[in-house]
Amino acid sequence: MAANIGIRVKSNRALQNWAKNVIPHFENTLRAATQAVGFAAATRAQANAPIDKGPLRRSLETRNQPDVKMDGGGSPQAEFFVTASEPYALKMHEELQPFGEGRFQLGPFSRAQPTTREGGVGGKYLERAILKNIKRFEEFLGKAVQENLGGAAKSTKVKVTPLPDTP
Repeated sequence: MAANIGIRVKSNRALQNWAKNVIPHFENTLRAATQAVGFAAATRAQANAPIDKGPLRRSLETRNQPDVKMDGGGSPQAEFFVTASEPYALKMHEELQPFGEGRFQLGPFSRAQPTTREGGVGGKYLERAILKNIKRFEEFLGKAVQENLGGAAKSTKVKVTPLPDTP
């Protein structure tokens, strides 16, 4: 059963070379932008989670402050995870119809929720919050880096990659 899902944000070689001279500012920019994307992903997960009385949706949050580090190739990257603190929320993530394995059905409040860009209320709401929005997140992160780091970052390409589930 999935405990959470996250993404890895990675920049291209042009930004990597330029960033060596401005790493502290770059790290702060990447950290702040990744935090914003983490908040957006948690909000999208909440919009797609089932609702009865509300505790399940309130249990969804981003985990950890994004930490900026260098990967093996010297490229700066940041990670975040969207997770659920309630075991029931994780069970619904995996087993709720539609999108999940189908063991559980949507209740009346969940069926009454509006359709979302991720497909609406149903299972796999943590995964869909990230997977259906990767291009939006890449555009936002790339723009944030360019706006905060100026002309030298104009060739920036930010890559958002789903991370495997972690316990």
